[in-house]
Amino acid sequence: MKSFDILDNINTNYKNRKKKLDKIINTNKKYTIKFDSKHHDLLYLKSNNTISYSAKYNLYGGIKNNTWMWANMIEGVNNYVIKKLHKLRENKEIFNNKNDSSFYYKLLSNNTLELKSTKDIKLIQKLLMYLNNDIVILNPINKEDFMTFIGISKIIENYESSA
Repeated sequence: MKSFDILDNINTNYKNRKKKLDKIINTNKKYTIKFDSKHHDLLYLKSNNTISYSAKYNLYGGIKNNTWMWANMIEGVNNYVIKKLHKLRENKEIFNNKNDSSFYYKLLSNNTLELKSTKDIKLIQKLLMYLNNDIVILNPINKEDFMTFIGISKIIENYESSA
Protein backbone atom coordinates (compact mmCIF):
# COMPACT_ATOMS: atom_id res chain seq x y z
CA MET A 1 0.00 0.00 0.00
CA LYS A 2 1.40 3.38 -0.96
CA SER A 3 1.71 5.97 1.78
CA PHE A 4 -0.39 8.38 -0.29
CA ASP A 5 -3.22 5.84 -0.14
CA ILE A 6 -2.90 5.64 3.63
CA LEU A 7 -2.87 9.41 4.04
CA ASP A 8 -5.84 9.73 1.70
CA ASN A 9 -7.71 7.09 3.72
CA ILE A 10 -6.91 8.89 6.98
CA ASN A 11 -8.20 12.21 5.60
CA THR A 12 -11.31 10.66 4.06
CA ASN A 13 -12.12 8.83 7.30
CA TYR A 14 -11.76 12.07 9.26
CA LYS A 15 -14.03 14.03 6.90
CA ASN A 16 -16.70 11.32 6.97
CA ARG A 17 -16.67 11.14 10.76
CA LYS A 18 -16.94 14.93 11.06
CA LYS A 19 -20.06 14.85 8.87
CA LYS A 20 -21.64 12.11 11.00
CA LEU A 21 -20.71 13.74 14.29
CA ASP A 22 -23.43 16.41 14.10
CA LYS A 23 -26.02 13.65 13.85
CA ILE A 24 -24.70 11.94 16.98
CA ILE A 25 -23.68 14.75 19.35
CA ASN A 26 -24.93 18.33 19.58
CA THR A 27 -21.64 20.05 18.69
CA ASN A 28 -23.08 23.51 19.40
CA LYS A 29 -23.05 22.86 23.15
CA LYS A 30 -20.14 23.07 25.56
CA TYR A 31 -19.62 19.90 27.56
CA THR A 32 -17.68 18.95 30.64
CA ILE A 33 -16.34 15.44 31.06
CA LYS A 34 -16.99 13.29 34.12
CA PHE A 35 -15.17 9.96 34.29
CA ASP A 36 -17.00 7.01 35.80
CA SER A 37 -15.12 5.91 38.92
CA LYS A 38 -16.29 2.30 38.67
CA HIS A 39 -15.72 1.64 34.96
CA HIS A 40 -12.30 2.39 33.46
CA ASP A 41 -13.66 3.07 29.97
CA LEU A 42 -16.87 5.01 30.65
CA LEU A 43 -17.39 8.77 30.77
CA TYR A 44 -20.25 11.22 30.81
CA LEU A 45 -20.57 14.39 28.76
CA LYS A 46 -22.41 16.97 30.81
CA SER A 47 -23.98 20.26 29.78
CA ASN A 48 -25.18 22.70 32.46
CA ASN A 49 -24.47 20.06 35.14
CA THR A 50 -26.85 17.62 33.43
CA ILE A 51 -25.65 14.39 31.83
CA SER A 52 -26.17 14.57 28.07
CA TYR A 53 -24.37 11.40 26.97
CA SER A 54 -22.67 8.35 28.41
CA ALA A 55 -19.90 6.96 26.25
CA LYS A 56 -17.09 4.43 25.98
CA TYR A 57 -13.75 6.16 25.59
CA ASN A 58 -10.06 5.65 24.90
CA LEU A 59 -7.33 7.69 26.54
CA TYR A 60 -4.39 8.33 24.22
CA GLY A 61 -2.18 11.00 25.72
CA GLY A 62 -1.79 14.71 25.50
CA ILE A 63 0.20 17.83 24.78
CA LYS A 64 1.98 20.19 27.12
CA ASN A 65 4.52 22.84 26.09
CA ASN A 66 4.32 21.69 22.44
CA THR A 67 5.31 18.13 23.36
CA TRP A 68 3.10 15.12 22.67
CA MET A 69 3.14 12.45 25.38
CA TRP A 70 1.47 9.04 25.13
CA ALA A 71 -0.75 8.16 28.10
CA ASN A 72 1.61 5.36 29.15
CA MET A 73 3.99 8.16 30.23
CA ILE A 74 1.38 9.71 32.54
CA GLU A 75 1.59 8.70 36.16
CA GLY A 76 -1.41 6.73 37.39
CA VAL A 77 -2.67 5.48 34.01
CA ASN A 78 -3.94 1.93 34.41
CA ASN A 79 -2.60 -1.19 32.66
CA TYR A 80 -5.75 -1.53 30.55
CA VAL A 81 -4.94 1.77 28.80
CA ILE A 82 -1.24 0.92 28.47
CA LYS A 83 -2.00 -2.42 26.78
CA LYS A 84 -4.43 -0.80 24.33
CA LEU A 85 -1.86 1.88 23.46
CA HIS A 86 0.85 -0.70 22.91
CA LYS A 87 -1.36 -2.53 20.42
CA LEU A 88 -2.35 0.73 18.67
CA ARG A 89 1.26 1.87 18.36
CA GLU A 90 2.25 -1.38 16.63
CA ASN A 91 0.72 0.21 13.52
CA LYS A 92 3.86 2.35 13.13
CA GLU A 93 5.22 -0.02 10.49
CA ILE A 94 2.47 1.09 8.10
CA PHE A 95 4.23 4.45 7.97
CA ASN A 96 7.87 3.32 8.03
CA ASN A 97 10.11 4.46 5.15
CA LYS A 98 7.49 6.78 3.71
CA ASN A 99 8.55 10.43 3.59
CA ASP A 100 5.07 11.91 3.39
CA SER A 101 3.91 10.05 6.51
CA SER A 102 7.08 10.29 8.60
CA PHE A 103 5.26 12.40 11.23
CA TYR A 104 2.91 9.47 11.94
CA TYR A 105 5.81 7.03 12.15
CA LYS A 106 7.67 9.28 14.61
CA LEU A 107 4.51 9.80 16.66
CA LEU A 108 3.82 6.07 16.98
CA SER A 109 7.49 5.17 17.57
CA ASN A 110 8.30 7.57 20.41
CA ASN A 111 6.83 8.07 23.86
CA THR A 112 7.13 11.83 23.40
CA LEU A 113 7.43 14.03 20.33
CA GLU A 114 8.05 17.74 19.98
CA LEU A 115 5.35 19.28 17.81
CA LYS A 116 6.32 21.83 15.18
CA SER A 117 2.98 23.59 14.73
CA THR A 118 -0.65 23.60 15.81
CA LYS A 119 -1.45 21.70 12.59
CA ASP A 120 0.12 18.65 14.25
CA ILE A 121 -2.85 18.53 16.65
CA LYS A 122 -5.23 17.88 13.75
CA LEU A 123 -2.84 15.24 12.32
CA ILE A 124 -2.86 13.41 15.66
CA GLN A 125 -6.66 13.55 15.85
CA LYS A 126 -6.98 12.17 12.32
CA LEU A 127 -4.54 9.34 12.96
CA LEU A 128 -6.16 8.26 16.22
CA MET A 129 -9.64 8.29 14.69
CA TYR A 130 -8.36 6.21 11.77
CA LEU A 131 -6.43 3.63 13.79
CA ASN A 132 -9.03 3.12 16.50
CA ASN A 133 -12.26 3.92 14.65
CA ASP A 134 -13.35 6.54 17.20
CA ILE A 135 -16.34 8.80 16.58
CA VAL A 136 -14.50 11.91 17.73
CA ILE A 137 -11.35 12.95 19.58
CA LEU A 138 -12.00 15.36 22.43
CA ASN A 139 -9.24 17.70 23.60
CA PRO A 140 -10.07 19.07 27.06
CA ILE A 141 -7.39 21.22 28.68
CA ASN A 142 -6.85 20.80 32.41
CA LYS A 143 -5.60 23.27 35.03
CA GLU A 144 -1.95 22.47 34.22
CA ASP A 145 -2.44 23.39 30.52
CA PHE A 146 -2.31 19.72 29.50
CA MET A 147 -4.41 19.11 26.37
CA THR A 148 -5.74 15.57 26.66
CA PHE A 149 -6.67 13.36 23.70
CA ILE A 150 -9.74 11.26 24.50
CA GLY A 151 -11.43 9.22 21.80
CA ILE A 152 -15.16 8.54 22.03
CA SER A 153 -15.59 5.04 20.65
CA LYS A 154 -19.29 4.50 21.33
CA ILE A 155 -22.22 6.51 22.64
CA ILE A 156 -23.93 4.30 25.20
CA GLU A 157 -26.88 6.57 25.88
CA ASN A 158 -28.10 9.89 24.55
CA TYR A 159 -29.99 11.54 27.41
CA GLU A 160 -30.78 14.61 25.31
CA SER A 161 -32.93 12.68 22.86
CA SER A 162 -34.96 11.14 25.70
CA ALA A 163 -35.55 14.48 27.40
